[in-house]
Amino acid sequence: MTSAGSIKTIIVVTALSQAIAAASLPDTMLANVWNFSLARLRATMTALGNSTTQFPRTAPQTGGVWQMVGASDWTSGFYPGCLWLAYEKSSDTAFRNAAQRWTASLNGQSTNTTTHDVGFMIFSSYGNGYRLLGTSSYLPVIQTAAQSLSTRYRALAGIIDSWSFAPYDTGWEAIIDNMMNLELLFWASQNGGSSNYYTYALSHAEKTMTNHFRADSSTYHVVKYSRTTGAVISRETRQGYANWSCWARGQAWAVYGFTMAYRFTRDSRFLATARKAADYFIYRLPADRIPYWDFNAPGIPADTVPRDAAAASIVASGLLELSTFTGAPDSVRYRDTAISLIRALWTSKYRALTTQASILNFATGGRPQNTEVDVGLIYADYYFLEALLRYARYSGGTAVNTPYVNYTKSGVRSALPDWPFDLLGRKGSARAAGTPPGVFIIRSPDGKRQPFEYRIVAPGLDYQP
Repeated sequence: MTSAGSIKTIIVVTALSQAIAAASLPDTMLANVWNFSLARLRATMTALGNSTTQFPRTAPQTGGVWQMVGASDWTSGFYPGCLWLAYEKSSDTAFRNAAQRWTASLNGQSTNTTTHDVGFMIFSSYGNGYRLLGTSSYLPVIQTAAQSLSTRYRALAGIIDSWSFAPYDTGWEAIIDNMMNLELLFWASQNGGSSNYYTYALSHAEKTMTNHFRADSSTYHVVKYSRTTGAVISRETRQGYANWSCWARGQAWAVYGFTMAYRFTRDSRFLATARKAADYFIYRLPADRIPYWDFNAPGIPADTVPRDAAAASIVASGLLELSTFTGAPDSVRYRDTAISLIRALWTSKYRALTTQASILNFATGGRPQNTEVDVGLIYADYYFLEALLRYARYSGGTAVNTPYVNYTKSGVRSALPDWPFDLLGRKGSARAAGTPPGVFIIRSPDGKRQPFEYRIVAPGLDYQP
């Protein structure tokens, strides 16, 4: 720790070696995955043309087209998000320009107070755009969306109300998916928004941690709260097999969501919750690594039981981040599991068909309603691309176009360029604010890319990892 009179910022740089396992993805495979994925997105850009009023959601196995939805659909932000991630990987301005057009079409959803999914809609689109370009006009849209989401906070129950439609309009429902939308609130509160956003997100995560988990670490999909007492009324499912079963994508939302909550709060309870959700998911994966749509679905292990590539993509991305927050051997296990999921998704069984518009196949949207079964889904593609980028970011790979920080052997930074950062929910100019704590890719003295941890120690800013 520096002395009270010192103004020097000392940056201690330590390699996150525990997060780096022996398993890896071959460069040739990664090149093939990215070439295929970017080609699919370019084909979609061409097919959709300049119209941005309808958004890709579902890709049937035949026909080569996307089934489209309106801007108010919960999935609308994922296609712009895919374009942003494609731009992050490729630096192709065609992806950037398309991402900007499709993102702009979601502006009106920032004032949508009828759904918790405004987080998916806005943060996947505007959030990625702001992270990559720092476009000043994007920030007020994100803040407006956070304000809209905050209106769904129910203080009596301490949760963000997920649904308002029948038959879910007699109580307040918190669905496990809602953990994902907390990222909008956490981030907005740390980037000029109300501190209430953080308070609401924290409370919702605490309630979910307490009320959504069974003794075996599986999750309920829906928890209903009383509008008069705030107490739990029932625990149910809408997209799983039964009220007592574990819907695979719901468990995936829990893995990713609680890992993200830990990133913003550093609350050890959330890290423990993410780990137990992850362990449940991992230990129940079949031999080919792609989960059945519900871990308790009848007919397992028959091939006729639908799988869910979307759940696999979400967990692959979540586990890669979770591996950076845990020590060996768990960090290795989480990372290696993520790699095995990426490998499995790239096999011919789960890669999209030539007659399909998506990147992945065999995702499941709503099995109980017999909708979106054995199809490509835009959010499966989105989290697959994010997992690929995270793999490179956390593994010293070469697949991310990231500016570098130069540092000396003593660990004190030098020649810091004015690039934007977005680490642990804090965004700004590195030159103006100093390198924030967190994980980032930098160039080590031997010229290799490696993930390192920055710890800032300065008057009034003592970071405890």
